[in-house]
Amino acid sequence: MRTFLMLFSFAAAAFFVFSCGSEDKGPSGPAPTPTNTPVPGVIEGTVYLPEPCEGKIIRVIVDEDFNFGTVKKEYHGVCGPGNEAGYSITVTPGSYYVYAFVMEGDDYSMPPVAGDYIGVYGGEWPSVFPASPNLHLSEGGFETADMTAAAGYSNMTGTVEIPSSCVGCEYIIILDAGPNEMGEGISGIARGFIAGSEDTFDYELLFPFPGTYALYGFVDKSGTGIESGVRTGDYIGGDGEKTYQGFTFYM
Repeated sequence: MRTFLMLFSFAAAAFFVFSCGSEDKGPSGPAPTPTNTPVPGVIEGTVYLPEPCEGKIIRVIVDEDFNFGTVKKEYHGVCGPGNEAGYSITVTPGSYYVYAFVMEGDDYSMPPVAGDYIGVYGGEWPSVFPASPNLHLSEGGFETADMTAAAGYSNMTGTVEIPSSCVGCEYIIILDAGPNEMGEGISGIARGFIAGSEDTFDYELLFPFPGTYALYGFVDKSGTGIESGVRTGDYIGGDGEKTYQGFTFYM
């Protein structure tokens, strides 16, 4: 059984202030070695869609893998008139995957869901993906990465078994790429209400990219709401790391 995620992580930085006397005693040691900072490059491109996308948000991600929890750089924007949207990202040199989501709503932190559009540079969702990072950006360089986006759909289904029926209870199922099961790499979400009176219910969600994921979730048996997190009496469970589709797990 897996514990539920914390949706937010916080980092704190400590700053230290050093003071010196007024007397100048000269250098106390060898001069520090200069640090060579790589000159960033630019990735630009256009995301093409099968229909107009005006008003929808667009996310373009530059990444060393297909893990939302370890994104290198991300572009946020809003589609204008027409069925295409341009972007430009300044990023340090390296080899990357580039992929895009065109989504309803205004929450850039959410993973794509059925009905959103997904584009992959050098690939075609949901079946063709680059085998390795395929955009190579040199120091101070410029690269173009155009993508044609496809409409996303729920391509993963499964069943959850619960201790007893919970008609009308809300549930959330989470597909998490890590790097740990604390919500940083949330890649898919299924959320809804249990309609039947059985001690099982089915779910479906959009499985975005190939990879290894943890699958977990909970049922709001206590009635306090999904946003309040897990409370006493809720059903919670998970199915460990999975690389295939079609899951059954127990709460």
